[in-house]
Amino acid sequence: MDSGLGRSLTSELPVLGLQDELDSLQFDDVFVEEYLLAKLQDSQRRLQEVRDYKHALDEAARPENVSANLPPRQPLGASPKTGASLLHPKKGRRHQRLFVASFRLPLTVEIGDDGEVKSSISNGSLGLFSAFKDLLGRVPIRWLGAPGQTFHDAAQLPPDERSKMERHFQKRRHRKSMGLLSYVPLFPDAEDAAAHQEFCNSVMWPLFHYIPLNLGERTYHVEMFDAYERVNRFYADALIQEWKRTGIDESEAMFWIHDFHLCLVPKILRDRLPNARIGYFLHTPFPAGEIFRALAPRKELLEGLLGADLLGFHTYDYARHFLSACERLLGVTVQPDHVDNKGINVQVGIYPFGIDADTFRAAMKQSTVKDIRDELLESFAGKKVLVGVDRLDYIKGIPHKLLAVEHFLECHPEWIGRVVMLQVTTPSMSASEEYHAFRSEILEMVGRINGRFATLEDMPIHYREVTMTFEQMCALYSVADVAIITSLRDGMNLVSHEYIMCQKEQNGVLILSEFTGAAQNLPGALLVNPWNVEMVSDAIFQSLEMPDFERELKHQKLYRHVVMHTASAWGVRFIDDLVKFSAIRKAKAMQLIPMPKHRVRDSYRATKGKRLFFFDYDGTLRKYESQPELAEPSERLLEVLRRLASCDQNIVFIVTGRQKNTVMDWFRGVGLGFAVEHGFSMRWPDHLREKFGGRRMSGLQEYGEQETYATTGNTLVVKRDETWNDLISPHDLIAMRDALELAGSLLRRIEDCTPTSFLSRKESAYSWHFRDADPDFAVSRAHDARQALEEVLQGSPMEVLMGQKILYVRPRGVHKGAAVAEVLRRLDLEGEAPDWVCSIGDDRTDEDMFKEIYRNADGKDISVHTCTVGRKSTSAKYYVQHVDEVLDFLERLAQVDVNSP
Repeated sequence: MDSGLGRSLTSELPVLGLQDELDSLQFDDVFVEEYLLAKLQDSQRRLQEVRDYKHALDEAARPENVSANLPPRQPLGASPKTGASLLHPKKGRRHQRLFVASFRLPLTVEIGDDGEVKSSISNGSLGLFSAFKDLLGRVPIRWLGAPGQTFHDAAQLPPDERSKMERHFQKRRHRKSMGLLSYVPLFPDAEDAAAHQEFCNSVMWPLFHYIPLNLGERTYHVEMFDAYERVNRFYADALIQEWKRTGIDESEAMFWIHDFHLCLVPKILRDRLPNARIGYFLHTPFPAGEIFRALAPRKELLEGLLGADLLGFHTYDYARHFLSACERLLGVTVQPDHVDNKGINVQVGIYPFGIDADTFRAAMKQSTVKDIRDELLESFAGKKVLVGVDRLDYIKGIPHKLLAVEHFLECHPEWIGRVVMLQVTTPSMSASEEYHAFRSEILEMVGRINGRFATLEDMPIHYREVTMTFEQMCALYSVADVAIITSLRDGMNLVSHEYIMCQKEQNGVLILSEFTGAAQNLPGALLVNPWNVEMVSDAIFQSLEMPDFERELKHQKLYRHVVMHTASAWGVRFIDDLVKFSAIRKAKAMQLIPMPKHRVRDSYRATKGKRLFFFDYDGTLRKYESQPELAEPSERLLEVLRRLASCDQNIVFIVTGRQKNTVMDWFRGVGLGFAVEHGFSMRWPDHLREKFGGRRMSGLQEYGEQETYATTGNTLVVKRDETWNDLISPHDLIAMRDALELAGSLLRRIEDCTPTSFLSRKESAYSWHFRDADPDFAVSRAHDARQALEEVLQGSPMEVLMGQKILYVRPRGVHKGAAVAEVLRRLDLEGEAPDWVCSIGDDRTDEDMFKEIYRNADGKDISVHTCTVGRKSTSAKYYVQHVDEVLDFLERLAQVDVNSP
C-alpha cells in the first residue's frame, strides 16, 4: 500500500475510534492495514456471536421448545430447512448412533471402601470430552474404553470389581440426564493388555514422535503385535456387540475410533460391517516415511487404517506423511485428499483439534480464579512473567527451554531481577530409570541457573512439579506475559490454546515450537526451533520488548483462531464429513461388482454364435515382474489359452503393449490373435488369417513386402511381414521414427538420473518404466518428462500419456480401443459379428478397450462381460482381485467346451 493510501486510511481512523491509539505508536502502512483488518474481523465475529445468541433465544421462546428451554438441534446430516436426515428423510436422530472407541475412557473411576463406584471426568480428558458437547444434542453417543489409567489396570481388576463398574455404568446409561452419552467399560485379557501397552509405549509412541528405537536392545517382538491385534479385535467385537444391542440398521451406525492404540479396528469393522460409517482420528503426529518404515508391522497398520471412510489428522504434514507411506509401502494410488484403496476412496482430512473456549472464558470470570490471579500478581509484582506448563516428558523439551532462559539472561543481564520463569510440570506415573534420570537432569539445570542469576530478592526460575486444578491453571495463564512451548514433537499441544483464551485482557505473547501441530494453525505466535537455543532466547527478548500495539494485534489473530476452531466444532465437522464421505463410499462400492463367474460361464455355455475374447497380458494373464522379460507365460496359462482358441466358436486376442517378436516367441502355435504395442500392429489368429490377415485396414493403402520412401535426401527401406497389419499409414511411419528419435534422447537422460527405472524401445513407441523407483521422485520426473515431450513432439503424429507407473510415447490415435474397434468392424463386415464378448485388463490403457466394446455393443443383442483385475475406478462392469482368479475363471470356461457334446 502506497503512502498516499496510507494517509487516506489514517485520516478516516477517528470514525473507527482508533486515531488516538495509533497516534501514540510507531507504525507503517502495512501494519495499519493489518491492524484494521484484524479489528474488522474481530467485530464481525462479535456480531455473529450476538446474532447466534439472539437466534437461540428466539428458538427457545417458541412454544414447542419452551419445555426443553434449549434451542433445537438437528440430527446429523440434516437438512437446514426441514431438520430431517438427508440419508433417511423420515427418520429422526433416534435411528442413528455414534459409537466411540478410545483406548481408555475419559473418566477417573474409583471404588470406595464402602464398595460404591464413583466416576468423574479426568483432567487429561477434558479436551476430547468437550468435543462431544455439541454432538450430544444431535445423536446418542456410546463410548467404549478401559476404565483405568491403562489397559493393564483395567485387565487386572478382580471380577467382582469389574461387575460393580459394569453395573455403575449401566445405571448411568439409563439415567434420563445421561441418556445421550453412555459409557461401556472394557476389560481385555491381562496378558494381552500388558503386551499391547508395551508395544504402544515402547515402539509406536516413540516412533510416532520421531524417537528412534533403542539400538542396544531388541525393543520389538512379534508377540507384542500379536497381542496388539488381539486387543484391537477385542475392541471391534465390543463395538459390534454394542451396535447389535441398539437394534439399528448397519447403515445408520457410526463408529469413531481414536488414536494409535486402535489402528487395526477400522479394517476389522469394515470386514464385518461393510455398510457401516467408520471414522478414525490420530491424535499424535504421523511420522515421515523414513521413520514409519522402521515399524515391523507397518503394512498391517496402514491396511487397518484404510478400513475407515474418513481418516483425520491435525495437520497437512501428518496427512502427507500418511499418504506417502501408503503409496510407498502398499503401492496404492493417492491424491492430496484421499487414498484409492482397491477402488474405494478413503478420505483423508485435516481437522486441527481445539479446546472448549466457553469453559475457559467462563473460568476467567470466576472469583476463585480472580483470587488466585491476584495472589500471583502480588507475588511477582514489578516483574515480567514467563510461563511453561508441560507434562514431565522428554518430548516436551523442558531442558531446551531452560537452556534458552539461561542464554537469554547471559545475553541480556539488564533483565536479571526483572523477569521470572514459572515452569510447572505435571508428574508422570512412570517409575523407569530413564524418567528419574530425566527428572534429575531438569532439577540440576534449574539449580545451576538459579545459582548463577539469583538475587537476594528472587530467583529467575520457579520450578514446580504439581497437578494443578483447573482454576489454578487458568490463573497462572492469565498472569503470564509470555508463554514458552518448546516441545520437540507434539501432535497438537493445547497448552497454547488454553494460554490464548486466558489472555484476553493481557495480550500475552506465545513462543511456540515449530514441531507442534499447533504451529501450523496459530498465526501470531513466534515460531522457534527448540534445538536452536539462541533462536528461542531471541524470541524471549523480542516478546518482552514487543510494543503493546503489536502484542494486541498478534493476540487477536490467535484468539480468533482458537474461538473459531473449538473442540466441539472439531467434533461436529468430523462427524458431518463422515456422514458425507461414507455415503459417497457406499455409492461407489455398489458400482464395483465382483465377477459373477457362474453366471458368466452359463452365458458362455448358452451362446450358439461367435465368442470373442480380448485379454491384456501383464497384470492380467501374468503378474507383473520387475524385469518384463521375466514374465513368460506359464505352461498352465498356455494350455488354457490353447483350449479356448481351439474351439471353433472362439476368437481370442491378446491386446498388449508387448512387441511382435515377444508374443510370437511366447505364444507360437497357440492359435491366438494379437494387437501389439497397444494396437499399433495386429495379427489375426491362424485359422482366420487367410480371410482377414492379407487386407489392409480401413482408409490405409496396401503396400508390398518392400517399399521405399524418400526423406530429407536419405532413403528409408521398410520391410513388412504380410501377416501383420499396422494401424498407422506408411507415410506417417517416417514422421513417427523422427519423433521417436527425439523422444528417445530425452527419455534416456531421464532414465540415467532416475535409479531403478528403465527405458523400453519398441517399433512404434517408447515406454519408460518407473515401478521400482522412488514413487515421489519418479512421479515428479514423469510429469517433467511428459511436459518436455509434449513440447518436443508438438505437430508430430505422436502422443504422450501416463500408464500404471509407465510413461508412454506412442502414435496418436493408436490405442487398445482402436484395435478392438478394428477387429469388431472387420468381423461385422464379414458377417461374423460375435454374440458374446469378454474383455479382461488391469490398467488405464485397458479402459479404452472396455469403452469401445460397450460403444460397439450399444443397441445390439450382444452379451458383454468386461472385468478389471483389482478393485479400482473402472469402466469395466466386474472386477476380480488377483491374476490367479483370471486363470481359474478361464480354466472353467475352457472346461465347458471340453464337456460339450
